[in-house]
Amino acid sequence: MDNFQKNLPTSVLAEILENAFQWFVVVDADSKILYINEDYCRFLEVKREEAIGKPVADIIENTKMHEVIKSGIPDNASPHYIKGTYR
Repeated sequence: MDNFQKNLPTSVLAEILENAFQWFVVVDADSKILYINEDYCRFLEVKREEAIGKPVADIIENTKMHEVIKSGIPDNASPHYIKGTYR
């Protein structure tokens, strides 16, 4: 697996992150957004460059990501209320 990751071109990784999931976001230990795919940005009606570096709770309403990071307790696939509906 290590060789695969080392040999994976950046362009392929970018395609995977953009297309593997409908909505995809990566946050750091401080709950700041490191990466968010374009589909999620369109849904949230936010430009990617405005979201990157911001606290996830400022961009994604009702998210628990920042709480999960603090507690270390996973909250997998629990829907939350966003943009007028549960997702």
